Amino acid sequence: MVNKVPPTDIVGANRSALVEGDTALPMSDIWRKQFDGALGDAMQAIQMRADAELSITADDLRKVSFSRTTQGFIGSHLSISQRDDLKEL
Repeated sequence: MVNKVPPTDIVGANRSALVEGDTALPMSDIWRKQFDGALGDAMQAIQMRADAELSITADDLRKVSFSRTTQGFIGSHLSISQRDDLKEL
């Protein structure tokens, strides 16, 4: 999935299972325990700053959320030039 705005982390993060609609987790939710105090505040500030710098919206997160439904485009419908561009990615 390609979106004009990337999530700050991979959608799967460290989850052992994904369900329909899962989106990228905030940094503070990637670890098994929540961080308290100054460290927790710093992690939240880093996440907020990263999201602000990317200008990521809830709609952007929805577009890159996990889905079992096939999305995207059919490669055989692309021109040779478009296929070459895709290979470059």
